[in-house]
Amino acid sequence: MHLDLTDDEAGTLRALLHDYLPELRREVARTEKHDFRHELVKRQELAERLVAELGGR
Repeated sequence: MHLDLTDDEAGTLRALLHDYLPELRREVARTEKHDFRHELVKRQELAERLVAELGGR
């Protein structure tokens, strides 16, 4: 899949993901159910990869 974004859209998406990551990390840390935790970790990894690809820290 290929997604074309304007610079503004990429910046907005990067900011949204950046703001979402701390809460997601807390959720991963608090979750005890293995299957649910695994899904959250996959989300976290994807969000971190997208932030990096969008030029984030």
